Amino acid sequence: MKGKKLLYTVVALVVVVLAIVISDKLSKKAPSESSLKFFPELKESNISAFTIKESNTSVKVRKKGDVWVVSPVDSSQKVTASPLGTDASPSVGEYPADSASVAAVLEKIAGMKKGELISENPAKQTLFEVDSAKGILVEVFDGTGSSRGSFRIGKSGADWSSNYVRMVNSNSVYMVGGSIRYAFFSDLKRWRDKIIIKFDQSAAKRITLIKKDGSSVAVTKADTGNGWNIVEPVKSTAKVDQINEILGTISRFTALDFEDSTLSDSEMGFNAPELSVVVGFSNDLTKKFVVGTKNSSSNYYVKTDEKPSTVFLVAEYEIDRINKGLKDLDENPSVEETKPDTKKAGKKKK
Repeated sequence: MKGKKLLYTVVALVVVVLAIVISDKLSKKAPSESSLKFFPELKESNISAFTIKESNTSVKVRKKGDVWVVSPVDSSQKVTASPLGTDASPSVGEYPADSASVAAVLEKIAGMKKGELISENPAKQTLFEVDSAKGILVEVFDGTGSSRGSFRIGKSGADWSSNYVRMVNSNSVYMVGGSIRYAFFSDLKRWRDKIIIKFDQSAAKRITLIKKDGSSVAVTKADTGNGWNIVEPVKSTAKVDQINEILGTISRFTALDFEDSTLSDSEMGFNAPELSVVVGFSNDLTKKFVVGTKNSSSNYYVKTDEKPSTVFLVAEYEIDRINKGLKDLDENPSVEETKPDTKKAGKKKK
């Protein structure tokens, strides 16, 4: 009997020990991927808007129809968002947002994971720059237009590729990798889409260049091959390298900055533009833009028919690449084209 009791006792102890070991292993089991995310149920496609505030500047970026737009935020007003698929009409003060910048933020928000728990002491939030006075404040809105919460991005970690992050209304400060801070900026001009016009270079069929002095040249793409022909003001073969330089520049024509002053069209040279460019495509589709005068920094004012209310600033060297005349484009210039643009002086009579 004593032997059986001893056996039962040993078995019971083994069971208890196994239970403790299993429980300990379960408690040390790595957390799931979703539990590590700051927004576990939020996908990129379900984000309708986000706001970013740093120091005294704030912006709101939201999806309007099929595009993203950016606008400044008045700190005295409560920020709201509309559900996805609604509110597609334009609003004053909103500008098209840079698609690459939007994509970077959406990726960071949806994939942001909690790394090492650094602190839960409120007194140390200032040290990590995740307090209410410092850091970058980001608020996220879902597809219904509801806020899913806000978080603060603090200073960089020791490796400079991570940042301290704290959810608002929480004292937990986590280390988050992925260099997330660079994607969240509150400079309105940096957020605005600087693409003036964009098209598939191979789809262009005709280019017309009109200069301020009234001279113009028009070229059309040959029916076969990659050649181009001058059709106005003469009939000739165009230099392919020059045409490719023009198309390479304007097929993704990008501005340096924007001119948001109250200068008139006349003051910016649009009433008598330095250059007008028309690119033709199949089905009589066209893209047009005009180049005005230069500002004090030698950047040209540019407007396009697609965005008539926006004035872009373009570097001088970019305009030089497209501001071509007949002599620049003609592969076989005539004698008249190669003559100096001066009149022969008559002989003086004695």
